[in-house]
Amino acid sequence: MVLKRLFVSIGIVVLAGLLSSFRPELDLSKRQLKRVEKAIAKTWAGEMLVKKELPIPDSLLIKHGIGSPLQVFQLKNNEILKGYLLIQKAKGCKQGGCNEGTCTQGECLPFRDEINYEEFIYSIIYSEDLEILNVSVIDYASEHGFEICNKSWLNQFQGGNGTEVQYGKSIDAISGATVSAQSITSSIRQSAYFMMDLCYLDQSK
Repeated sequence: MVLKRLFVSIGIVVLAGLLSSFRPELDLSKRQLKRVEKAIAKTWAGEMLVKKELPIPDSLLIKHGIGSPLQVFQLKNNEILKGYLLIQKAKGCKQGGCNEGTCTQGECLPFRDEINYEEFIYSIIYSEDLEILNVSVIDYASEHGFEICNKSWLNQFQGGNGTEVQYGKSIDAISGATVSAQSITSSIRQSAYFMMDLCYLDQSK
């Protein structure tokens, strides 16, 4: 039993080291940063907010199965916490199309290692209580699946914390953008639980 626990502990340490070494970082362009600032300004009109990046423990990424680049910021006005900003990459449509081979008998399995998928960048703005206030697609370069950039579709994510979102149920399905739409929905739901843990760690300091 002792040896089993030792091997498990060693495995976690090794995984954390690998994730820290190979996890790519976000490197936003000026144009992408401008879109992020625009989303913040629209959410808190007339307020000057300061962003402070939060450190993300590798153990938290492992717990939630997050391997894509992301950053999280506190948003403050005169040292008063107003909310949080999350910026993350997600998988988009596969090269050459966005629907073929994604769903079987109602179950969607969009991401397989042997298929090359394009990526896009999106942001979530949360209130201080982790209610979703804004979801924006910051960069979408693919020729397929761009329908997810539609603001009226993205507005469906507002009002909850993200744990309840389900593609094709609470979130409308999009013909021609199945993979990208399912991807951002799944990523937002995953981010909800991740943010709960991250904010708990931050507030307990």
